[in-house]
Amino acid sequence: MVVKMNIYHCMNPEENPNPQWMRRPKIAMPQQDDLVKQFKESPDSFFPSMIPPARPE
Repeated sequence: MVVKMNIYHCMNPEENPNPQWMRRPKIAMPQQDDLVKQFKESPDSFFPSMIPPARPE
């Protein structure tokens, strides 16, 4: 029985690449200016309500 041992240097990504399932998907972040415009248009949408809406009886 022969056991093969591989030595990987974790700081070298060529020797130790991350598998596809461990990579984060690249998400496009909105521009900072767009967030400022959205906040100025409706500031209440950025802050969640601490009191849930009452149920109609």
